[in-house]
Amino acid sequence: MTLTKVILLVVLCFSSFFRKGVGAFSLSSRSNAMSRGRPQRSASRLEAAAASSTSTTTTPTNCDEAVCRVLELARQFGPIGSLQSPEDQERLLTIARELSVYSDPQPARKKFQQGQPPHCLIYSNSQGGSSGLMFGKVYGKVTQTFNNETCLINAVEWGPVRLSLSADLTVKDDWNTKVNFRLTTVRLFGQTLLEKAIQGAGIWKYLFAGVVRDNQWKQRLVRIIETPSLFILTQDLDD
Repeated sequence: MTLTKVILLVVLCFSSFFRKGVGAFSLSSRSNAMSRGRPQRSASRLEAAAASSTSTTTTPTNCDEAVCRVLELARQFGPIGSLQSPEDQERLLTIARELSVYSDPQPARKKFQQGQPPHCLIYSNSQGGSSGLMFGKVYGKVTQTFNNETCLINAVEWGPVRLSLSADLTVKDDWNTKVNFRLTTVRLFGQTLLEKAIQGAGIWKYLFAGVVRDNQWKQRLVRIIETPSLFILTQDLDD
């Protein structure tokens, strides 16, 4: 494939990403930002994980087991949930919603800083570019990187192509975050082909956020969000 064809393909991908993907990870004006009165917990699982990091205990908790079941099913379906049947999508959404009782308190108020490992998308049933879907059944790897507490970059990488959306975050309440997208960028082999200011806003509605140990005993921060599309992201903490 010639460089010209690659560039044309990137532009076409960008066009699809821009039309559909302004919903990336969040954008739905139809989303209801009202909190659903989820139960509060007395201590943060992040703090508990840090406090027990020197412990030799490796017995999984009920929370670990429940979250791992969701992660296993999400990985079986793959990152592009829209390719699954409506029944399977609903099945995963149902058990994901049940995790709210295990969540850290105030998940929308968690703070992330620059330099931390990226949050990797393992599942989304969004039909837009936010799931990593490029064209047909071709998809890229989706990551979310925080520059600071209120600024992040959602990126889709496919070979030498990188499509990214910069966004600002505003906490609405303990369970909901407003996302305002500011800039979209297309890069090829690290070179910027296009930057474009965009406008769009929506709500992340948290279903779960907390640290769990997976079946390999690795600690991961798991975040599960409705936009209203379902997004499941993990961040490795043991690397």
